[in-house]
Amino acid sequence: MGGMKMTRDKNIEKLREALETIRTKQYPDVPMELLEALLLVEYNNLDNRTEAQSKSMKVLDDYLNKLADDSATG
Repeated sequence: MGGMKMTRDKNIEKLREALETIRTKQYPDVPMELLEALLLVEYNNLDNRTEAQSKSMKVLDDYLNKLADDSATG
C-alpha cells in the first residue's frame, strides 16, 4: 500500500510541475493554489467524473466568490 501512495504522490508532483510551467509562461494571473486545488480534486476522483466535476465547480465557485468579495471591499 505504501508503494501506491508514493507513486500517487510522484504522479501528482509531476502534474503539478507541468501545470506550474504552463501557468508561469501562459497564465501568470492564475494562482497556483487554484490549480493545485483543482488538480487534487480531479486526481482524487478519477473514478467518479460526476464527483470530480461537482467538486471542481465548487473550487472554482469559491475562488470566484472570493475574488468578487475582495474587489468589493478593496
